[in-house]
Amino acid sequence: MLGRSDTHGFGVFAAEPTGTGDFVGGNVGELVPRDEAHEIGQVYDAVGVSYLYTLTRDVVLDATR
Repeated sequence: MLGRSDTHGFGVFAAEPTGTGDFVGGNVGELVPRDEAHEIGQVYDAVGVSYLYTLTRDVVLDATR
């Protein structure tokens, strides 16, 4: 379910209770280095759309593309 988060704007939330180890969904997109994701994020922020997910310290999933 799509909803508003007090800390992160819009987000996806589980419509039912979930437990440890439950699969709740997946994303597809391009893996980009963190520094490139920062630059891309500034462009996305300017137009009000961004689906960047930090996977590791160095890698971000860009699910916007």
